[in-house]
Amino acid sequence: NTYFINEDIEKGKSLVNQDLIIFRNKFIYLTEGAQNKMLNNLFECLKIGGKLIIGIKENIFLHHFIRPYMMLA
Repeated sequence: NTYFINEDIEKGKSLVNQDLIIFRNKFIYLTEGAQNKMLNNLFECLKIGGKLIIGIKENIFLHHFIRPYMMLA
């Protein structure tokens, strides 16, 4: 099943065990600290092995997330 949900992820995770999250046009407006919080919320919403798709123009600082989350996949 496919569901399209418009969710305010800044308030924290409310969706869990998602196979796929598509997230666009938000990170470019956030500071590094806000990006880290947002990424943490998004990763907590994914299943292990789930996919996070972001826009090609997003500038994100992934150095805090690559190792812990790549090891889970």
